[in-house]
Amino acid sequence: MSGFEVLSLPGIRKFSEVHRLMLDLVDQRIRGEIQDTFIFCEHHPVITRGRGLQWSSARTERAMPPPLVPAGTDYLEIERGGDLTWHGPGQLVVYPVIALGGEGRWGALLGRDIEKYVRFLEEWWIRVLAQEGIAARRDPAGSGVWSGRRKLASVGVAVRKWVTYHGLAMNVVNELAPFRDFSPCGFGGEVMSRVADFRGIDPGLTGSDWRQSWESRLIRELEVWDGTIDQPTK
Repeated sequence: MSGFEVLSLPGIRKFSEVHRLMLDLVDQRIRGEIQDTFIFCEHHPVITRGRGLQWSSARTERAMPPPLVPAGTDYLEIERGGDLTWHGPGQLVVYPVIALGGEGRWGALLGRDIEKYVRFLEEWWIRVLAQEGIAARRDPAGSGVWSGRRKLASVGVAVRKWVTYHGLAMNVVNELAPFRDFSPCGFGGEVMSRVADFRGIDPGLTGSDWRQSWESRLIRELEVWDGTIDQPTK
């Protein structure tokens, strides 16, 4: 697997459950007991609030929590960068546990450069989307993956002892209405879009129908990526 492991969690998982697993993997990676590991999952509906916007030229106060969290949706304050966002079924979330500057392949390609790591997460999805005919880009106003003026993915990371955790959430076939109840990543909820709106994917598809396909695309791109980030910010 080209010097990394993939852990694909089946079903819909509570954020707190995956968070515990991720922190345990971070500890193992710090101790050198495991390889760099990419967790793929879908979450039970949850709104999370990070420590603040990252990679923005202007200082921006964190958004306030939504005044009313919908029934059946969890709410958590967490340690990643970035602001408020929503996770739920139909959204593919990827949590890379990578030792930046470590002995693994990814440590060598990325070095101890957190901004390059964030750019890599965006580039990774931009390239995979391009293979599917979706023209995507990054935006200087904030981290994430965009197509035109619509945001497809949100990025929020944390690093402990140069090991990464948290990561990127790509809207694939999930509902978008929950984003309209707050300001996701400091933007209006109407900016949020999903892959299904560009490719005509039926939102009613079961998890395995779309997840296996997209995870395979992402893993293939990881296996061939040579460390270049050539998608401009515009």
